[in-house]
Amino acid sequence: MIPLLEQLKNPDFRIRVNAVKELGNYNDVRCITRLIEAFQDGHGWVRIEATNSLVRIGEASIQPLIESLTYSVGLIPERAIHTLGKIGAPAIYPLINTIIGEYPIYRRVNDRALIEIGKPVIEPLTKLLDAGKFPDKERMLRILREIEKPGRHSGLLTDSEKKDTSHEYSESDRIFILKLIEDDIMSLETFTNLVKYIDDDFKIYLVASLEKGNNKRIPFLLTMLEDDDPMFNEFIKSTLINMCKRPGIGVTLLGELYEAKKNVNTKIRKEIDDILTRIRDGS
Repeated sequence: MIPLLEQLKNPDFRIRVNAVKELGNYNDVRCITRLIEAFQDGHGWVRIEATNSLVRIGEASIQPLIESLTYSVGLIPERAIHTLGKIGAPAIYPLINTIIGEYPIYRRVNDRALIEIGKPVIEPLTKLLDAGKFPDKERMLRILREIEKPGRHSGLLTDSEKKDTSHEYSESDRIFILKLIEDDIMSLETFTNLVKYIDDDFKIYLVASLEKGNNKRIPFLLTMLEDDDPMFNEFIKSTLINMCKRPGIGVTLLGELYEAKKNVNTKIRKEIDDILTRIRDGS
């Protein structure tokens, strides 16, 4: 097990991916802690496999994941909630407690996690609602309505309902889509429509992958700033700031940001202004 923990520091992301996969076979607090820390890894596949491994470990991961909600580092809290949702029924009450307890700021991802668990959430949520435990009753009713939407958990969603849900892409799908972007085959318009329906894992994977590209990737990253999740938008902005600090290519990327302001909507223009201000201030 120790060699696997050391491999998490390897500069080759493929070795780190294999390490987090293998760590999912160990029900050990050191492994769980390091898998949670891997949510901060610079490569999307590592973060995705860290989630998968924690889900395989199961109930032993729940308390460490809840404790990680106190972290102020990057996307660890949000991905922890996402992972609890994938663990399923054993994580229902911990997820509900994050709503009525200390961590209400992760509202969007928390609601999505409960909806993903599905039918097992209905009884405990209804009982707590009847007991008057929730300050935001309408929000809880909205979660229940989403869970009970016909076909949501049976694969029988209508075309219009599918537009309201995320799509889980396989690893081969992800590689293929990224290849289309890298080879300049996928248009920005197609990409803009694509990101409306992809799941959070794939969004994070795309950002991490686009970060390794050149100035042609800037418009794709800016398009993702349309997302209504402030934590995800902050992740994209931090990514763009890091790209603009690269030796050699940073000045070109900075020029692309200034140029992009002419062709984007007001929301994205404000986000670009924030990025440029932070770069200028050295933050």
